[in-house]
Amino acid sequence: MRTFVKLLFSTSLLCLGCIASVHADSVMIDGINYQLDEESREATIIQSSSFAESELVIPGAIHVGGVTFIVTSVGLRAFENCSALNTVVVSEGIRSIGNYAFKCENLRVIYLPATLMSVHENAFFNCGHVEHVYSAAEAPILLDSDPFYDVAKNNPVLHVPIGCATVYASTVGWDRFSKIVDDIAGESKGSMTLNASLGGSLAFNESEVHGCMDSVDVDAGVESVVVSAIPDHGYEFKSLTVTGKDGKLIHYSFEHQGGDIIAAIPFEDGMVVAAVFEEPAVYSLQVKLGDGGRYDVSVNADKAYSFRYAAPTGWAVSSVSFNNEPLDIDGIGGNAVMVTTPKLQEDSQLNIVIHDIQTGVSRAAACAPMVRNNSDGIVIEGLPSGARVQLTDTSGRSTVYEAIGGRVEVDSLPEGIYIIAASGYLFKIRH
Repeated sequence: MRTFVKLLFSTSLLCLGCIASVHADSVMIDGINYQLDEESREATIIQSSSFAESELVIPGAIHVGGVTFIVTSVGLRAFENCSALNTVVVSEGIRSIGNYAFKCENLRVIYLPATLMSVHENAFFNCGHVEHVYSAAEAPILLDSDPFYDVAKNNPVLHVPIGCATVYASTVGWDRFSKIVDDIAGESKGSMTLNASLGGSLAFNESEVHGCMDSVDVDAGVESVVVSAIPDHGYEFKSLTVTGKDGKLIHYSFEHQGGDIIAAIPFEDGMVVAAVFEEPAVYSLQVKLGDGGRYDVSVNADKAYSFRYAAPTGWAVSSVSFNNEPLDIDGIGGNAVMVTTPKLQEDSQLNIVIHDIQTGVSRAAACAPMVRNNSDGIVIEGLPSGARVQLTDTSGRSTVYEAIGGRVEVDSLPEGIYIIAASGYLFKIRH
């Protein structure tokens, strides 16, 4: 019993390291020319008549510039007159073979994948010396032309999956083969479990698992799978863990595409792929402007905050500080600056000082109190001694505190939103 070539069941992957030349929309890898579609991430093999090897393996995917392109078709006259070509292996994933794609008079062996959907007329024109054709599909595709007319002249053997000889013999186009042998041993499919936390999804082929656990099938013989971790709006990717049935970690490679993670994972039957997504922590940034203005803004953790500030007419920017540390900002000394903070790791302050161009007198924002969270409550600092602070929760219940040493510290607060009135300022803070 003959076992079908495993290459046909797996998605072969060729990488950029083998590239001979790259253009804006095409690439050559190992003597094969590919037309690239950046939008669909698909590739079509175009004219590669300079291919000079005796064996050709058409991959199911190629890797170019950090991007994976799925190879879907062999185009018009792709390998026409490749006289050295003896064996052709078309990998799983290929859906179409174009006219005169393999006009190769010395071709002897052809392997066709189960994913094939169309073989165009004259695809194997002048291939009159073929001895063996292997077709992995259990149900033969319907042919609207006669692509095997020349192939059948040499009375080759057509090898098909076990139990499928009769259906091939009764299907138009395939019935040209007088020798049909069902000796391709099928392989059982594998599976893996995808588990996505709240706030995102995992995608594999046509399956997408969102916020739950599910098992998906993986084609037999596949050596690696590509899984995408996709965060929902307002969430961020945190981690991706892959474990085998034995609980051991499986190492993988990945790349970023926007906020998504694309992971190439060595496949093990029964493995579990788990993604965790999270809402980013949010910090308060208090911005004090030299013209007396002041506002608060919420910034995601590990994100910077940018804005443009223009001083009043006759004034120039003297300095910009972040958490009392000076920032090196282009435009200092002029009327306007573009400010970008460091990435926030805690509640922070940004202060802009300006000066009168004529007199040189400096001015900063009014000395407003600073409100921040601590592990157990809320702290209000920068208060005059003895100042009163009113804290109100969302139910409307208010409590008044007196500042000691220029500060008020309120402990053991439940989570929620609070309104704070202090020194003529109103603050809104989430604890």
